[in-house]
Amino acid sequence: MKNYIFLLVNITLFFTSSFYAQKPQLLEGRYSHFSLHTSNDTIDFVVVDSLLQTKKPVLLFCQGSLPYPLFFKSEDSNEPFFFGGGLSNFDLKTIKQTYHVVVISMPKTPLYVGPKNLGAQHCYVPDTTNPFVLSTDFYQADLLDNYVKRANSVIKFLRKQDWVAREKLVTAGHSQGSHIAVKLAHTNKHVTCLGLFGFDPFGRYEKLVRQIRKDAMQHKISWKEADSLMQEQYMLAEEVMNPQIRKDHPSTNAWYSFANPSLDILMKLTIPIYIANGTHDNSGELSDYLPLYFIRARKHNLIVKRYFDMEHNFFEVDQNQQVDYTKPHWKEVMNAFVEWTRTK
Repeated sequence: MKNYIFLLVNITLFFTSSFYAQKPQLLEGRYSHFSLHTSNDTIDFVVVDSLLQTKKPVLLFCQGSLPYPLFFKSEDSNEPFFFGGGLSNFDLKTIKQTYHVVVISMPKTPLYVGPKNLGAQHCYVPDTTNPFVLSTDFYQADLLDNYVKRANSVIKFLRKQDWVAREKLVTAGHSQGSHIAVKLAHTNKHVTCLGLFGFDPFGRYEKLVRQIRKDAMQHKISWKEADSLMQEQYMLAEEVMNPQIRKDHPSTNAWYSFANPSLDILMKLTIPIYIANGTHDNSGELSDYLPLYFIRARKHNLIVKRYFDMEHNFFEVDQNQQVDYTKPHWKEVMNAFVEWTRTK
C-alpha cells in the first residue's frame, strides 16, 4: 500500500512537469508504471516487467469495455490484484520472452482501486451504494477516438526508449478493445501485426439484433416479442445519433462511438491480421465471413482461428450450453497468437 501512496504523490508532482514521465514507478515489485499527462488527461500504463534493460519489441494489449482498474483490492483480499485489463489471464512469463507487454489504463479510471470504489464486476465506481453507476467522467471519455489517441501517445513515448526494439510493434485487442486495435493499426504506421479476439467486425447493434433473431429461431422467445425487441434496438440506435441525447445521457457515448463497423478500416490494412474467436461467441460469429471479403479483394493478410465450444472469454461451454468457468483457455489462445507473430 505504501507503494501506491508514493505513486499518488508522484502523479501530483508530474502534473507540473513535461508531457512525458521519464522514470517508471515499480509496483508490487513486478510492474513498471508510467504516466503521461496533458491538460485534461492522465494516461497511466504498465509494462509487465521490473527491469527494463533487455531490448525487445512491444506487444500493446487493448482491453475491453468498462472501467476496470489495472490493480484492485477487494475487502476479502490481503494484497492488490493485478488485473491489467485481462493480462492476468495470460501466460505472461512466456510472452515476456519475446515482447515488452504493455497495457493502458482505462480513461478517467484510477490505476489502483480499493474496496471503497470497487463496484459491480470489479469496475471503478464513484459510489459503491450504486455499484452499477459509472462515473460521468468515464462515460464522457469512453470514445473510440479517445482510446486511439491515448494509445498513440503511449506508442510515441515507447519508441523513444532505448529498451524498445522499434522494428516491430504488435497490437492486440479483446472485444471492444479489438475495435480500438483496428483503428490504432490504421492510424499508426509503426504497428506491424494485429491480433483481434472476441471481435465483431460489424459493431454493437448488429450483434444484439442478431441475438434476438437467434432467440426467436430457437423458440426462446416468440417472433412477436423478437420484433418488438428489434424495434427497441432501432430506436436506441436512432436516439444516440442525437447529440443532445448524448449530452443528457453520457452513457450513450460509447454506443455512438463504437456503432460503426470496423470492416472498411480492416480491409485497408496490409499488415498481418490474426482473428481468434470462440465458436459459442455471438460477437465473433460474423468474423467467419471475413475471409470471403479478403478473397474478393485478393488480399492474403488474414488468418481466422476458431476455438471450438468456447465463449467470448475462451471458457469452455458444455453440452447444456452452460459456461464452465473451471476450464479457461486464454493462455493457449494468446500463446498461439504470440507464436504466430514471431514469424511475421
